[in-house]
Amino acid sequence: MEKFYPMLIAAIVLCLFLIFLEFKRGNRARLLLRSIAVTLAVAALFFLLVPLKYSASRSINIKQLVLLTPGATVQPAPDSVYYTLDSAVLKHFNKPSVKYLADLPYYLATHEDVNGLRVYGNGLPSELLKYTDGLNYSFVPGTAPSGIVSATWPNSVKQSEVFEISGTYKNSITTPVKLVLEGLGGHLDSVEIPVGKESAFKLSTVPKQLGRAVYSIQEITTNAVVKSSPVPFEVLPMAKLKVLVLASSPDFEYKFLKNWLLEHKYPAVFRTRISKEKFSTEQVNLEGEQGVALNAAALKKYDLVIADDDELDQLGGPANTALKTAVGDGLGLLIRFTETKKLSPLAQRFQLNSVSDTITTSVVPVLNESGKVLKSIASGQSLTLQPEPNALSLVRDQKGKILVSTLLYGNGRLAGTVMSSTYNWILSGAKKDYADYWAYIIGRNARKGPGVEAFHINPAFPEPGQQLKIDFEHAGAGMPAFTYSNSNWSVLQNTVLPFSWQSTVWAAAEGWNHFNASDKSERYFYVYGKNDWTTLKAQRLITENINSSEKGGQLVSKGVGVAENFEKELSRWWFFGLFVCSMAYLWFETKML
Repeated sequence: MEKFYPMLIAAIVLCLFLIFLEFKRGNRARLLLRSIAVTLAVAALFFLLVPLKYSASRSINIKQLVLLTPGATVQPAPDSVYYTLDSAVLKHFNKPSVKYLADLPYYLATHEDVNGLRVYGNGLPSELLKYTDGLNYSFVPGTAPSGIVSATWPNSVKQSEVFEISGTYKNSITTPVKLVLEGLGGHLDSVEIPVGKESAFKLSTVPKQLGRAVYSIQEITTNAVVKSSPVPFEVLPMAKLKVLVLASSPDFEYKFLKNWLLEHKYPAVFRTRISKEKFSTEQVNLEGEQGVALNAAALKKYDLVIADDDELDQLGGPANTALKTAVGDGLGLLIRFTETKKLSPLAQRFQLNSVSDTITTSVVPVLNESGKVLKSIASGQSLTLQPEPNALSLVRDQKGKILVSTLLYGNGRLAGTVMSSTYNWILSGAKKDYADYWAYIIGRNARKGPGVEAFHINPAFPEPGQQLKIDFEHAGAGMPAFTYSNSNWSVLQNTVLPFSWQSTVWAAAEGWNHFNASDKSERYFYVYGKNDWTTLKAQRLITENINSSEKGGQLVSKGVGVAENFEKELSRWWFFGLFVCSMAYLWFETKML
């Protein structure tokens, strides 16, 4: 309507000018009638140029196609005709009124009189929903599915990172349901869903293996497995991070850490202060002499610096400035605290508490993100970290007190720990707990390397033979050569993001599949079986069909008239006639009266 505003303003100005001329006219007889005629003439001229529309309703006859899909609970009437695209649904109803329809798009193309579609059950898949455009589409969902109605998890995690599955479970049965995460032949995590509740859940673990794996979520009631759903993902190897250790004096903590880094192939340099300006230097898993000058160039070679607060305080201003800049550029720094007094500049970001309970000489650490409880360890000190608004606690004790905390500092991470005697795990034979702790702390705080190139598949739970869209990134010049299932496939480039590409393929065999784009390494995704994640796929289908039915309007029974609102334009001949009559009166009044 905004584009007609200039014409409307021009018409109003013209009308006022003509009425002004009427008042200036010498013969003012029938002035009111002439003013009305002028106004009508200008209005008629305006509506000859600008269409006048109004809302109207009409009755149309709906001839609809009724489809039954999996999950339909309707009882087919014997005097009506129903169709289904699924042979299992046809077998389930087993009635003469239910007929099999092999190809919905072809049927709609050859039956142009069909202008309505009613669907019962879980609904049509997304590739068929596009054919409902222009039809009066309605959807009648069946019984709400019971089970896992939503679930998400990452396609890949780095070694020693937490793998977490989150979702929603709808329990419609009369007994509680226990969800158990199974992997590598053992129970990894579990959660219980109460009766009659739709509850959010989280299951997590730290994977022990490398490479691709398929865990499972088992739904258990009264000690019987009701359903098992596969959870495929990939564990990527953690790059061997280069570690620099700055010690104010020799101690057992650094000695055992050096042995562990050596055993696990971490390249590391240990610099221990002997006197004010003298140091001893040791290096493991490194060839050639490594410099330990604390300047910007040297610190770029490392991914994580582990230092006690006392040593940082003795470094001096230039070294602390270089370290602070390096952390802001992405380096990780782990500060060891042994007393409440904070000495170094970077240590001021943490707040420390002294535990009053001096009787307790041991602590039970809990890895906060995975919830894993480590074995009790002799603490040797009585410090904890205070909670901070922008900090993330990595390790707590069983009372919830923070033992290790980390926070973002520019592009890097600044972490603090009060666990200064982790070597006691080694002395007590708990080597696995020691390894779990340090792998987690190093991986969580070290410099982040380049991420794995992301890709996205749609649908998220593909089945064999299903059409599949793969979105991937390709930053090289020219069109990528895309191969999948030993075949070459065409690709389309995103018009907005030139590095984003898409290929449409048909999902191959169930299990792990991979594709390759140009010279990039193979990227893997999982093709699920038809009976995998049935509740989740049904819920997604129902939601998608409900959204489509809201766009398509409401349907009634076949052959019944229904009122349809539409916008109608008033014929311009009326305004032409009004314009002619107004002008004829003005001429007649001037010439004849």
